[in-house]
Amino acid sequence: MVCGYCGAQISDQHSTFCPRCGRSLEAPHPSSVSPTQVLPSDNLRGVSGWLLVLCIALTIGIPLLTAYNWSKLFGIGVSPFPWFSLGVSVVMAGFSFIAGLFLWTVRPNAVPIAKAYFVAEMALPIVFGGRLLIEVASTRIEMSGWTIFAAFIRPILMAVTGYLYLVRSRRVRATYAKAAAANA
Repeated sequence: MVCGYCGAQISDQHSTFCPRCGRSLEAPHPSSVSPTQVLPSDNLRGVSGWLLVLCIALTIGIPLLTAYNWSKLFGIGVSPFPWFSLGVSVVMAGFSFIAGLFLWTVRPNAVPIAKAYFVAEMALPIVFGGRLLIEVASTRIEMSGWTIFAAFIRPILMAVTGYLYLVRSRRVRATYAKAAAANA
């Protein structure tokens, strides 16, 4: 018998593990399996494709966008400055970074943490948006359609899209099933 992983000749026909590399002889080596026999989760495992795009957006994109948006407000010199909103934005940017880092490094609780981030990201525009709309209505300040879209609709659409991707993606299931099993 020959090991499908390292090519070692195995004299003991009853052996279940290779004496050289230690891998199981019962499971077929991926190169010895025909393309029609490969399980769909085998080629979907790992952080790549849309999952990689999501990880980059969460760890790099959202924190940088938050810093850029707040630097613009500092530059304008808004008075009174919305310190509470700044604090919430910084906390959410940190939450985004942690969720993306956990997804990227395939940690056991990565998917629930990322889902929690997306739920919070969906709720914030609704809570703050209602407050802002009341302030706008009481001061008779006009908001453009683009501002309304950027402040309320875009974050909700992005959060719903991210959440649904985590729920429905075969790559996410294949990649994090092993991590979740290890945690249990």
